[in-house]
Amino acid sequence: MKPQSLLILLFIGLFPVCGHAQVSAVEIQIIKDSLKAELGDTARSKWSASQITQMLTLLDYPGSLFPYSEFDAAQYVNYLVNPDADPFEWQEHYKEYAIEGKWFSHDEIAEILEIVNNPLNFEWSECGTPFINGAIVFYKAGIEVARITHACDGTQIDCTPRNPLNRSGIINDMARKRLFMLIK
Repeated sequence: MKPQSLLILLFIGLFPVCGHAQVSAVEIQIIKDSLKAELGDTARSKWSASQITQMLTLLDYPGSLFPYSEFDAAQYVNYLVNPDADPFEWQEHYKEYAIEGKWFSHDEIAEILEIVNNPLNFEWSECGTPFINGAIVFYKAGIEVARITHACDGTQIDCTPRNPLNRSGIINDMARKRLFMLIK
């Protein structure tokens, strides 16, 4: 057996298969009820009826929740930010400045996904062109399948592939504190 194959088998053996996003039916129903209330009063809501309808549709199908594919491990990676860098250039090169990492347990991954798949944790806004400070990277057999980045002192969250449920933007204080307790 090649050393690379042995390393991948060891890697997979250390981390249980996590599968898809894990949000309970009760939690999904609470989110849906809140979104339906917003849909009933879009004059006061920050979101359009079509955006709310899209979120409700995604919540009907567990496979449509971020990260949209199976994974077997997730790791946090911190990046050394150069404050003098051009923000647009930083977007292309931030991965070159990884300085530390932490592997998450199955329960920690479930909580992270609960946070990023709950639109009630987000506001429809952004901080501008972000300096990415860190990322939660999801892997399947050692290959990256998805990524959650945070920027602007952790207030802006972006998912790759894109996650409409995080409303493209700013995480509220309570969810931010929960997320950063997991990262630290």
